[in-house]
Amino acid sequence: MPALGPGRLVGTLHDVPLPRGLTINELASRYGVHPIRILRPSQAILTRGLKRNERLVMDSRRIEPMFPAGISGVVLNIPEAQLYRVESGHVVKDFPVGVSRSDWQAPIGLSRVVAMEKNPTWYVPKSIQKEMEDNGRTVIEKIDPGPGNPLGSRWIGFSNGSYGIHGTLDPTSIKRNASHGCVRMLDPQLKDLYTMVSVGMPVYVYYQPVMLAVTDSNVWLSVYPDIYGRNPDVKASIRTLAAQAGVTNRLDWKAIQKALTKPDGIVVDVATPGAPLRPVPVKPTPVPSRSAVPTPIPSVMPTASPSALPTAVPNGSDQHASPLAQPTDLPLTLPELAPQPTPVPTPTEVPTQPL
Repeated sequence: MPALGPGRLVGTLHDVPLPRGLTINELASRYGVHPIRILRPSQAILTRGLKRNERLVMDSRRIEPMFPAGISGVVLNIPEAQLYRVESGHVVKDFPVGVSRSDWQAPIGLSRVVAMEKNPTWYVPKSIQKEMEDNGRTVIEKIDPGPGNPLGSRWIGFSNGSYGIHGTLDPTSIKRNASHGCVRMLDPQLKDLYTMVSVGMPVYVYYQPVMLAVTDSNVWLSVYPDIYGRNPDVKASIRTLAAQAGVTNRLDWKAIQKALTKPDGIVVDVATPGAPLRPVPVKPTPVPSRSAVPTPIPSVMPTASPSALPTAVPNGSDQHASPLAQPTDLPLTLPELAPQPTPVPTPTEVPTQPL
């Protein structure tokens, strides 16, 4: 597949409230960003504590890549955890998603949509049934459609049909690498994508952790973590993108090296110093209405979910977790707010989906 080219900067810095009763994880899931995009710009506030009626800062900036003109279909970039519906190289719509863990990787490359189903039944694979038995849990062979089904309301199968795009019981897993091969979406967005997809449509799965965009005097760089451990030559990718954008002589390699030490996807300016830079405005943004997001995370997971939980690792995260897997350097619940319940473990799926 042709590489994704230098694109454009989208999003901005948002001034957002934290409603009582929400954790940082839950707030981030409502905006379709990783919690670090609230934690890092709001570190000073979170360190000293949030005052009454004070607002957090969320960095929703990202670089939307340029797609080759010949690409039409569904495009997923694993490190970015973003899915695009593209037509003739133009983005029709894009969605934040949850992607798979490093120890259970989605297939990279070109495939096609091979199955679509509304309100799917999840047939629990034999391997998961055995895991249930080994862990002393009730063995379940299938989960019928409904609110407790880990696949949500839609299934879009691709590759050999064992991998799919579907819903999730845990909205906070969006923009994380937590699944067992599949792609998770918030249910309202999944329903939207479902109307734009058909059986036979191409599915392009990219693994490109570097994005670059140019605006006036700024050269914007975004470096995502190598969550699959594929060891891509990041510096070579930066040089290639810069050459395509015609800004090779404007790169500040000290700034680039600093960005490479913390590959978390946050957009940084790596233009050579001295040129006037355009400030990024901070805009107030209301909290998305609850009607636009899935039902709040249930306090008790369905009986089938333990069968697909990740192996026991620190903080319940992937043993090979990237910096985007689970930020732990700052509190996820602000001290002035009422105590929050412990986040529900991520219900993960396995790449076997008999329909």
